[in-house]
Amino acid sequence: MNRFNSPLATREGNVITIHSLQNYNCVNSFIRALHKGYKNAGYEEFVVQFKDIQGIFPNAAVPIAGLIDFFRKENNLV
Repeated sequence: MNRFNSPLATREGNVITIHSLQNYNCVNSFIRALHKGYKNAGYEEFVVQFKDIQGIFPNAAVPIAGLIDFFRKENNLV
């Protein structure tokens, strides 16, 4: 599977792995993985891991950091 077909963020259990931060599409992929775990599978806490990241772009990293911060504050995990 090439880089255009593979998901930019995946979820296995309560672990969300972000595979790329090189374009804004990874934000949508992260939100989908978060939603599937939180709403559909019932997980309330997550581990977010970044695997083999090469090149980090602000249009991807900043929204994901904001979402992680929001989720932590909403669930009193700060």
